[in-house]
Amino acid sequence: MSKQILVLGSINADHVLQLDAFPSPGQTLTGKSYQIMSGGKGANQAVACARQGGNTRMLAAMGDDELGTNISQQLSEEGVDATNIKTIDDMETGVALIFVNCDGENMIGLATGANHYCDEHYVAQNHELIAQSDYLLLQQEIPEGTVEYAVDLAANHQTIVVLNPAPARDISTSLLNNVDIITPNQTEAEYLTGVTVTDLDSATVAASVVSCI
Repeated sequence: MSKQILVLGSINADHVLQLDAFPSPGQTLTGKSYQIMSGGKGANQAVACARQGGNTRMLAAMGDDELGTNISQQLSEEGVDATNIKTIDDMETGVALIFVNCDGENMIGLATGANHYCDEHYVAQNHELIAQSDYLLLQQEIPEGTVEYAVDLAANHQTIVVLNPAPARDISTSLLNNVDIITPNQTEAEYLTGVTVTDLDSATVAASVVSCI
């Protein structure tokens, strides 16, 4: 029987520009290719889980625009239950502006848009979905209070919590104590621990710091 997975998080339209290198401040560079893609760290988590066979639902907020409608439809086509995603009137769907260099590294700027309305009241209205889930997946492209509230609810229902700490920001000890799995990248790991991650050994040191917080 497949696991019941709930993703609470962001929906964004990703504007992706491929470049040989990142521009310096004040510099203009010509890119190789440009794409508009469905994204958001939350939506990406949901699609990944559905593709792995998880019974996946998503809680999120999108704008009343074509971008949001298209992303919601694509989530459904991927096998994600998008029934409880809410539409915010007179608000645009979140947007991410992404530069990707020839080494595959990226730089991202966000316009939060409707993601700001993925709030505690909305989670409270859907609290039974957390209680019914084996796993709750979160990121940090939604309000901090929403993440903390949802994690507390998950702890009360013995739901396993997986946190992608991106974008990086300070995380309280009380929140970390209720997170079962945390998945930072190199930059986020250094922000959270002060340890520069360059290889497996330094990653192990950073992981030990997080476990002691």
